[in-house]
Amino acid sequence: VGFGVECVLPSGEVGTGNGQGGGEVLSGAGILIGDSLMVGVKPHLSSLLGAGKVASGSDAKGGTTIQQWAPKVKDMVTNSTPKPEVAFVILGTNNITGSDVGALVKSVSTDLKSAGVKQVVWVGTPHFTKSTKEGGSRSAYPNIIESNTQSTNAAIKANVNGCFYDTYTALGYKVWINDSKYNEIHPGSAGYKLWAQAINDWYKAGNCK
Repeated sequence: VGFGVECVLPSGEVGTGNGQGGGEVLSGAGILIGDSLMVGVKPHLSSLLGAGKVASGSDAKGGTTIQQWAPKVKDMVTNSTPKPEVAFVILGTNNITGSDVGALVKSVSTDLKSAGVKQVVWVGTPHFTKSTKEGGSRSAYPNIIESNTQSTNAAIKANVNGCFYDTYTALGYKVWINDSKYNEIHPGSAGYKLWAQAINDWYKAGNCK
């Protein structure tokens, strides 16, 4: 699972929204942070938020976790052009273990904001268990990480102030659309597109406060 950072230019105004609603949708630059799940979401979300206006903050790196990249987020923002106002962070499949995840989520949010980011949008991971309803039949491997995925999502939710897109609850298995690029721990392009659209709709509805 790779890690990557990208800058995008989101558009939008203050959202009236639904759900929580009423949050501000920033019109400045955005930075996308995460492992290979974000790498898959990135082209679709970048297009939706910024009409393809992407500036690279860092290249993808394989197998990294929040424990490894948390100390670097200030530099990611500093080295990004244009300077981002909003960060979208997916805590992916490399980040499912470790009792310090909650504390690191808090510190990453703090560091991003101290570097000039105004909003930090955390995105949780989807279900990873076997599903024959969506995505076809899958092997048992994703079951190994399922309970830890739930714990990580809970750690995010407990350590952010409501700015959390809960993919697990909102989409469940829906990202596991069976296509040529689908595998055991990565959605295919159709699943990533669906996921990006859901994140975009949630954010632009003013659900991040």
